[in-house]
Amino acid sequence: MTVGARAAGEVTTLTQFFKANRVEGREGDETRKLTYQQFSHKFVWNVKEKKWTLRQRGLSIGRMYFIPPTAGESFYLHTLLTVVQGPKSFCDLRTYQGIVYPSLKEACRAHGLLADDGEWRLCLNDASQMQVAWKLRNLFASILLFCELSSPEAIWDAFRAHICDDLRPRVANPTPERLTITAYSCSIKHYRTPVTPSKISRACPFQKKTRWPSTAIHSLLIN
Repeated sequence: MTVGARAAGEVTTLTQFFKANRVEGREGDETRKLTYQQFSHKFVWNVKEKKWTLRQRGLSIGRMYFIPPTAGESFYLHTLLTVVQGPKSFCDLRTYQGIVYPSLKEACRAHGLLADDGEWRLCLNDASQMQVAWKLRNLFASILLFCELSSPEAIWDAFRAHICDDLRPRVANPTPERLTITAYSCSIKHYRTPVTPSKISRACPFQKKTRWPSTAIHSLLIN
């Protein structure tokens, strides 16, 4: 059963967001300029009445619950909700340039969110704003081990500072290479995955940059 089918008939913050976008007139015109993530900047959820009302004062930064990439369709729903403005239904989320795509993943692909590892960049960027470093390491490891990255080196370079944020005091002579190996060690061991030279050759971005043989990296990881 799809996310949309499970939500049919339910009254949730998301389905009421869709309802707000179906309102005609000036109010509807304004809400349709917003993504779901931006919506709570101007509206507040009334838990008792289960509806959104216009925020009268104050400022709120919109945050959605973090969804890991291993969550499948829920992850692609989360990704689309950060970029699609004013959807009126789940069908609208699957629609891009007039074409209704069969799945949320295909809609993400049409938006270009799956090109150049776009979905993983969005995922890590979202996580880096609310997760501590060790959780980011485990997330990055899960992406490397269970997902398809076209350029892991570029993703690592973009998020290395966040992923290694708490490691510098713990690593002697914390060069980028040593921080990288320590981060991989913590993450891969967390998943209880056998750490083999072939796995490091596939997963570790710094192997090519440092020209260290995978057997040397393997030795560092298991010690």
